[in-house]
Order: sequence, then structure tokens, then C-alpha cells
Amino acid sequence: ALQDAGLASQKLAIAGKSYGGFMSCWAVGHTDVFQAAVPMAALSQIDIHWGSSDTGYFTDRHAMLGEGDAARERMRAHSPIEYLQATATPTLLLHGHEDERCPRSQAEAAFVALRRGGNQASELVLYLGEGHKFTSQGKPGHRVDVMQRVVDWITRWTR
Repeated sequence: ALQDAGLASQKLAIAGKSYGGFMSCWAVGHTDVFQAAVPMAALSQIDIHWGSSDTGYFTDRHAMLGEGDAARERMRAHSPIEYLQATATPTLLLHGHEDERCPRSQAEAAFVALRRGGNQASELVLYLGEGHKFTSQGKPGHRVDVMQRVVDWITRWTR
């Protein structure tokens, strides 16, 4: 609506970390309005997350109004992985290698879905020795690298 009113640029990118990473993956799977995306520490498969995360066993059953078989279809329907194969949005996935909140397999699965869907403008960067808070509490060199990659990616694809 803001673009239609001439109040927002046609150059749009989306980035977010953790839940914001989840929403970034979800958004590019549902619209082609973004020229670039940078999901960080993203959740892509809720049905896998609930049994593999240090918090999924608790949070996902509340968010999905149940757990296990009772909520599996709802979890899949709300998982970005189900929609990523259809996106051509250039997507840079950034993730801590030792993340236990949103395990790195979440980013790896999203990357595979993007590539299998034909999105060759997608990349995955894993930060060795880093957990979920790699952007704010990680090694200083990693934090600088993250910010530089975000700026470079968005600049590259929104020209």
C-alpha cells in the first residue's frame, strides 16, 4: 500500500533474526515483493524444531496449539520450508553453527529448499563456534562479518 501511494521505494529487502528470521523466510515464500532477504538464526521447520531445540518442546506446542501427531499438519502448514522452493528472492541465510535454539539444520534445510527450487541466488553462512546470539554476543570478528554481509547482500540485490 505504501508503494502504491508513492511513500515507499520499490527497492525492498527483508532481514531478521530468530523469530524475525522465521518471518523473513515465511515472507519470501509468500510474496515476491522483496528484492533480497537475510534470515538469521531462522526457524524453517516447526515440526522438526519442537523435538530438536532447547526451547521447541515448550514454545512450539503453545504456538501450534498442540504437539506431535495432533499438531503435525498445522506445524507443517506454518513452516517456511513448505514454501521456499517457490521463491526466487535472493536469500542469504546466516546461522550459528552451534545454535541450540534454532539448530543449524533449520538453515541447512531452508538452503536446500531454496536451491532445489532453482534459487541459485541463495547462500548459507555458518559461524563456527557460535550459538543463537552470534550477532550480538559472538566473536567480534563474526559480528563485524555478519553486519558487512547484510549490508553487502542488500546493496547487491536492491540496485
